[in-house]
Amino acid sequence: RVVMLTHRLWVSRFGSDPSIVGRKLTLNGGPIEVVGVLPASFEFADESLDLWAPLALWDNAQPLSRTNHQFFVYARLKRGVTLQQARTDMERVGQLR
Repeated sequence: RVVMLTHRLWVSRFGSDPSIVGRKLTLNGGPIEVVGVLPASFEFADESLDLWAPLALWDNAQPLSRTNHQFFVYARLKRGVTLQQARTDMERVGQLR
């Protein structure tokens, strides 16, 4: 259980304290570890979000359908990788069964 904080929350709630990374917070009644703070320049379509956490998918006997499009995926490009290279790679991954 990990979370990343937006820069805005880091400044307003935690006073820009760099030691927040690695600390455990309580979220929804349980512990969650802060693993990072997003840069101030990070932009996302929904500005109301202050925390980012991985989506926990349960271990299903059946794999999730590749035609299920209810999620959006965001990623950062590795240094030296072009957007076109990343798109080509994701197209290849999307073809796998």
